[in-house]
Amino acid sequence: MNFPRIGRLLGILFCVLAGAMATSVPWALSFDQMSTVWAFVFSAGTTGAIGTLLWFLGRNQTADLTRSEAILLVALSWICSGILGGLPY
Repeated sequence: MNFPRIGRLLGILFCVLAGAMATSVPWALSFDQMSTVWAFVFSAGTTGAIGTLLWFLGRNQTADLTRSEAILLVALSWICSGILGGLPY
């Protein structure tokens, strides 16, 4: 099993998730909710940093996955996205 390859793909997913979290910041600013703004900034920054680190560690890997790597990737994607997506709350 090629863990750097899985890390690279998870890193890309986490960077996309961080971008989705960052879209909540202007919305919170429009309602003058500064505590919410900082929660989303912290969460998006943490998620983006983890994603960038994982992508950087697997940057030279190809995207060809075996069946077992694909299953692990999907399982880790759901688990980690749930954990990272819950950070602002």
